[in-house]
Amino acid sequence: MADPPPAPRQLAAHIARSTAGAWVVGVLALATLAVALVHGRVHADLDQELRVHAMAAYGLAWFTPDGRFRDTFLRKEPELTAGPVRLTVATPRHGVVFGEDVPLRAVLVRRAMATEDAVWREAEGRRMYALPAYDDADRVVGAVIASLPLRPAWEDSAEAAGWIAAMALTLVLLGLVVSRWVAARILGALQDSLAEREQILAGAAHELRTPMATLQAMLEATPPEALPSVAADLRTTVTRTSAMVERLLTWSRLAHDAPQLEPVRLDLLVEVCLDEDDELDAEVSVARADRRLVEVAVRNLVDNARTHGGGLARVHVRGGRVEVWDRGDGLPEDHVVTPFSRGAASRGAGLGLALVARIAERHGGQLELHPCPALVLPSASL
Repeated sequence: MADPPPAPRQLAAHIARSTAGAWVVGVLALATLAVALVHGRVHADLDQELRVHAMAAYGLAWFTPDGRFRDTFLRKEPELTAGPVRLTVATPRHGVVFGEDVPLRAVLVRRAMATEDAVWREAEGRRMYALPAYDDADRVVGAVIASLPLRPAWEDSAEAAGWIAAMALTLVLLGLVVSRWVAARILGALQDSLAEREQILAGAAHELRTPMATLQAMLEATPPEALPSVAADLRTTVTRTSAMVERLLTWSRLAHDAPQLEPVRLDLLVEVCLDEDDELDAEVSVARADRRLVEVAVRNLVDNARTHGGGLARVHVRGGRVEVWDRGDGLPEDHVVTPFSRGAASRGAGLGLALVARIAERHGGQLELHPCPALVLPSASL
């Protein structure tokens, strides 16, 4: 047996959890990537600074053919020798010949001389960069080492990570609030939809039961020879029932079928819906609408005026607005347009104006009730 579909509240909670989970994972992934990029950028800047200082020192100092180190020009550049970057020049034979000693100095010198290429190392909280050094005879005799403490880079990375973590936490909390709001909106829409469906089903069942019971009673109480005399009443009941069924079908289609929009001449469409002796005051009016649905809405307004308003007085058409005036007192100020909502003295099903409002809503328009029922649609041009 198939599992029953989830209740609206369960479905909304599931959507909220899924949305929140995806949001949190996405924010954490982006935060992790941002921290990694910042960390890489800080260390790339540190390495670039070491490389620049080592190359500058390499160009300003040299070894003579007899192995003596000349640092006259190097000492005249305080930006190189007095900053946070420490410069060290060393050889295997004489040890440190310039600057201060650094961790792994011997290893760095041997490696740089053996490979005749740059060497990177980290030890005792320092980052070191070694270049091979040559004498005037172009023989590799030692290495130039630039070093920096790693703590400032670590602190910069940690500070940036802290800011990123704070922003990520803010975004996570914002995502949780938004997902909860979205779930509430979804739950409200689902509950409204289900309530409307239940109202339509209950109202339809009630309204269909009444004419069916009337037909059955008329048929049971009328002898066969007297059936022609009640034909008019039967025809009226069947007509009312058919009209209500058509309205229910139109309502159902509105729930899942999008209107087929096209430029429609409202003045001509309204004229088709009226009798020859009805009063029509119309200007050329074009709306972007579904011709079939708008015709249903106009006919419902006209039928409402004829049936419940004491008769149709006149119809005005102006710029996407169709006003239907009746000969009665109009609708009460507190009249509510909901399916199967009707006054105590009404003989209708209470679906006509609700269907007009639904059609107008699907077109981006509205149904106005005062001073008379009016269908308002967005204007367009041919």
